[in-house]
Amino acid sequence: GNHWRSRPNTTMNFVRCAVTLILFLLPNMCESQGLRTLVILETLSTRQTHSSFFAALKDRGHELDYRLPSDSKLALQTYGEYNYDNLIIFGSNIKGFGGSLSVASILQYLDKGHHLLLAVDGKVSNKLRELANECGIDFDKKNVIVEDHQNFNIANSNNDHSLIITDSWINAEVLTGNPNSPVLYRGIGQSLDKKSKLVFPILSGSKTSISTSPRQSRIFSLGKDTTLISALQGRNNARATFVGSLEMFSDRFFASSVRASFSGESHEKSGNEQFCIALAKWTFKETGLLRASNVVHHLADNLTLINPSVYTIEDHIKYAIDISEWSWESQSWKPFVKTDVQLELVRMDPFQRRTMETDLKGRYWSKFQLPHIFGIYHFTIDYRRRGYSHLVTMDQVSVRPYKHNEYERFIPAAYPYYASAFSMLFGFFVFGVLFLYQSEK
Repeated sequence: GNHWRSRPNTTMNFVRCAVTLILFLLPNMCESQGLRTLVILETLSTRQTHSSFFAALKDRGHELDYRLPSDSKLALQTYGEYNYDNLIIFGSNIKGFGGSLSVASILQYLDKGHHLLLAVDGKVSNKLRELANECGIDFDKKNVIVEDHQNFNIANSNNDHSLIITDSWINAEVLTGNPNSPVLYRGIGQSLDKKSKLVFPILSGSKTSISTSPRQSRIFSLGKDTTLISALQGRNNARATFVGSLEMFSDRFFASSVRASFSGESHEKSGNEQFCIALAKWTFKETGLLRASNVVHHLADNLTLINPSVYTIEDHIKYAIDISEWSWESQSWKPFVKTDVQLELVRMDPFQRRTMETDLKGRYWSKFQLPHIFGIYHFTIDYRRRGYSHLVTMDQVSVRPYKHNEYERFIPAAYPYYASAFSMLFGFFVFGVLFLYQSEK
């Protein structure tokens, strides 16, 4: 009887184990192999009007999940695990989010190292303004637009002074793609928190652009002070990009020709497609990602002991490091080639700062002499350039004074003292001889 009663329990235990195993494996089986990107659209029609931009994302392996802001199932994470690597918000009049999505959850999402691309039009909701303000960016007020009465586009026989032409982008090809044609822009400007070192402009208006309110006849910014696109790169290298023109990403702007109203300069195709795709690549950390490896330091004339923890004052040191950059196209790390990488020898403050030599193949090195001051030092590389992730390496070593038997036996600076000592001995000897052997008369 006991044998038959144990069989149902055994069967139930087996079923429980099987169900538990399936539930455990199911999330991993369903997990995306590509880049999971949540796309929040104010209207689903944006999916058609901006199809080229979204197609470029798909071609690079992004798995796009299109949602409306009011979707009750909106959630960036489930049970502590994030569902998406990137977040795109295209829309202006988004007064709130459904589900568990909120400004606070988006900021937490950035704090965890994920990325955001936000594009708006003229009327920005308070919710989106709050999100931008938390990142150090302030969009212009309602009914304020950017105009340029000398550099607007007349390629389509349009007299719209708000359809501006500009090529005033940041000098960082990794951020902008450095297109051959200027870009078209119709939207609003923004101002940046000047106290923040993490926020910077990417695209500005031309010298003749203005951010103005036609109703109030008031000018808010002039020329290149009119910021159109800005970005935040956090200390954790999370990236957030804020664009004041949703149309900039549209198929119509991608394919539009360009003809400046004042100069008459024309281009068959705008630089929008190249610019926007490069901007998205950077935002989602497909470009501009650096890595340090193979750090080696040793005595300049001794290769037997690598990366020792203790050196002696006035030692001659060689420090070398490999720096590589992620290539999305080849899905591999490529040598990072620059000539402005610096090495610092730091105790409390930098004692030395040297520009490192390079073989132009990603290997950097520097030779230097330690100071005549013992203590705890750091070999530090702190490389921060616009468009690249922050690269910081720090190797701690102790620098000790000489041991008592390591000093030179005779120090040249002490020769006068040696001479005075021996002269005194010789003088005493002569005085002794004269005193002892001189007879009194």
